[in-house]
Amino acid sequence: MARMESVISKNKLDLRIEMHTVLLIIISFLLGRVNILDRLYPFGIAFIGAYTIFKQANKGILAATILGTISAQGLGSLSYIITSLLIYVFFTRNRENSKYSLIVSSMIVAGIFTVMRLIGLNFSESLAIYDMILIVFEGILVFTMTYVFSFSFPIEELGNSEVSNEKMVCTFITMALVLSGISNMSIMGASLKNIVCIVSIISLAYSQGIYMGGITGIILGMVAYISNVEMPFIIAMLAVGGILSGLFREIGKSGAIIGFFLGNGIISYYVNGLGTSFLGYEELLVSSIIFLVFYNKIEKTIDDVFKSKSKIKKELENRKFELASRRLSHTSDLLESISKTFKNTMENDDVFSSSQIYTIVDDVKVNMCQSCKNFSNCWEKENYATYYSLFTTVGVLESEVEDKDKLISSLLEKCEDVDSLTIAIKNIYRRYKERENIITKINEQKLVLVEQLEGLSKLVDDINIDIYMNATFNEELEELLEKEIKDKRIDIKEVIYAQLPSDNIEIYVEFDSNNTIDKVDRVTRIVSNSLGYTVAPDYSLGSIEKTNRFKLIRCNRYGALTKVSEEPNSKNGISGDSYTYGEIENIAYAALSDGMGTGKKANIESMIAIEILEKMMEINADKEMTIKTINNVLRTKARDEMFTTLDISFVDLYKGKLQLIKSGACPTFIKKKDEVKVINSMSLPIGILKDVDFNIYEENIEDGDMIIMMSDGVLECSREHENPEAWMKKVIDGLDAQNPQTIADEILQIAKMSSKNNIGDDMTILVTKVWRNNN
Repeated sequence: MARMESVISKNKLDLRIEMHTVLLIIISFLLGRVNILDRLYPFGIAFIGAYTIFKQANKGILAATILGTISAQGLGSLSYIITSLLIYVFFTRNRENSKYSLIVSSMIVAGIFTVMRLIGLNFSESLAIYDMILIVFEGILVFTMTYVFSFSFPIEELGNSEVSNEKMVCTFITMALVLSGISNMSIMGASLKNIVCIVSIISLAYSQGIYMGGITGIILGMVAYISNVEMPFIIAMLAVGGILSGLFREIGKSGAIIGFFLGNGIISYYVNGLGTSFLGYEELLVSSIIFLVFYNKIEKTIDDVFKSKSKIKKELENRKFELASRRLSHTSDLLESISKTFKNTMENDDVFSSSQIYTIVDDVKVNMCQSCKNFSNCWEKENYATYYSLFTTVGVLESEVEDKDKLISSLLEKCEDVDSLTIAIKNIYRRYKERENIITKINEQKLVLVEQLEGLSKLVDDINIDIYMNATFNEELEELLEKEIKDKRIDIKEVIYAQLPSDNIEIYVEFDSNNTIDKVDRVTRIVSNSLGYTVAPDYSLGSIEKTNRFKLIRCNRYGALTKVSEEPNSKNGISGDSYTYGEIENIAYAALSDGMGTGKKANIESMIAIEILEKMMEINADKEMTIKTINNVLRTKARDEMFTTLDISFVDLYKGKLQLIKSGACPTFIKKKDEVKVINSMSLPIGILKDVDFNIYEENIEDGDMIIMMSDGVLECSREHENPEAWMKKVIDGLDAQNPQTIADEILQIAKMSSKNNIGDDMTILVTKVWRNNN
């Protein structure tokens, strides 16, 4: 059933995309037909340019535009066809070229169009000054409309981002031009263009009121009827009709229709007296029927696009946050309570309690002594002495004393069958001991659960604080940033600017397509330049390219950049070393994990540690909880032993503090301006012990410092070096490069040369450079 639902959902998605493409093809065809002065056809060219600049190449849109132009011009459209093809080819091949901003791209479209029109006209007829003026005017129109179409919904896809006034105007202009492409099409004498205009104006006026009704009437009248000599009167008629339709909407749908009729009648009477109205009665009647029948079906779509959240809705949303905060607080208390309950039920004693020893003695009495002929003598006449002897015997078995058998024999000397009794006591004791071992293992698993519950409790508390933190959103700044990013031809979908307490900011950026490191870097630079201060991306290496959104934060006092150089030992190219790096809030981190051995098994071990680390960093989990979680997962992951080294550096980019967590890892080298520091650790790899063994080191960081982490394949690349640490320290001290990638590459090359290219273990080097920002 689940599989069937998945297939159905997929088919629905494909159908939606197909319908959107069909709509774009229809728009392209109609725009290709729109003309000015019955000889200028710039709009189809502009639409191809705008779509190709922002979206991937679409041959269907290109063909539809060309067909629309041919249907309107016939053979005279050759220069337009060639221009369309040239623009399509140019931007398809230069799509990833970031040096072409939206303005520059629009100028290129207009330039190609103008040159080709001049060449075409020169070949077909003599070139007069008037013709040149018209072509230049047409080129200016192409430039303007390319920019306009770039911000209209046919390009941006309706509903993908918040509606701004600029986007709405651009969309109305596009809609009006499409209506112009319908030209003189009619149904039973009623103009199709007039009907669509009337229905659109009444619908928007009824839904959004006077302002939207008037604006819609003005734009549709001005653009859709631009080539009509009566355009000023048509604009007045449609605008006044839209205003009165919005004014009378309180009466209902019939009131909106009556309002438009009144506006039409007032302007028609003013212009023609009692003469004929520009809008025919049959057109008004058909439009009214269409509005009454179909408005309910499109009402929700209109409301979703235009209506902002009311005050009541905002209050309800704040109430939701408050309820969520309380629920999270209760959840945190519940998790903490459960962890305490588990902890209280755990038995941590390593030896048997008195009651347990009494139980063992009673088992010996029942299973061994009751069948003995001396039972009454031992257990009735000398009950205390017998109990004491057996109790002490169990205590001897628990202790670490020497000659246990001799001591036990002396305690049980009154028994006639000492050997049998000793064997029976040992067997019963062993069974109890095995049961206790099982209980101990269960308690160990409980301890893991307790630690995870305590960590989750703290994490939920942190989430609660983050969620309920008051934030203000700057819509004007969001629109500005979105325009700046779009001007660089980046497929931006939405920008959210959140102002948090203590002058902190968070900027959430979402694209139409998945992230790339290059795209993130470009947007970061654009936003920094627009805001006037530096911002930095907040991400993890393993997750940034798996989504289409990321977050920017105000840049800290320090910046950090991590680069990697590696060489696997395995013949199949699989390295047992895994690594990650990134920035979360004001912490830059880098981590290196070296699985035991080489090849796939070592890769699995180290990759588990790194993947868990990335996920825990994304939710800003406590560092100790993160290490313990990795340790517990490795210990319970498989029956075979699974362990790996873990070397993590955390740089507080605000305080300038370095924290190193090392678990069985190689030394970390800190290259400063005048020395190289070595941070070593004697801890065991992670995943071996129940209680994770790791060391934490803290160090002040300075401008220009480089933190160098490496796997043991680099440090122990050759047996010729008696002291590998001293040798590597000398190597690093002799490097003068300031680029972290160059440092990593040079260390790798020296290590390979030292091993005489006989690489015995995987080699990986992470170099993090820290610098002080000047913002």
